[in-house]
Amino acid sequence: MEQELELEKYAKRCSDINYGLTYRALQKLAYENAVALPNCQIPTEWHANKESKEEWRQGVYGKTSYA
Repeated sequence: MEQELELEKYAKRCSDINYGLTYRALQKLAYENAVALPNCQIPTEWHANKESKEEWRQGVYGKTSYA
């Protein structure tokens, strides 16, 4: 959960400085972070495209004000 909060802060920072982090790039970054974490339970369907599912992204952006 802590890693997800850090990823949210990163996405917010990118938005604040107009970095242009696309939804797709955020989903790929979420997957890469999940793979790098020991003992992280990654949903099976994430492995097919090597990115998180859209529902994950919507959940992150649904909790924040920078969507």
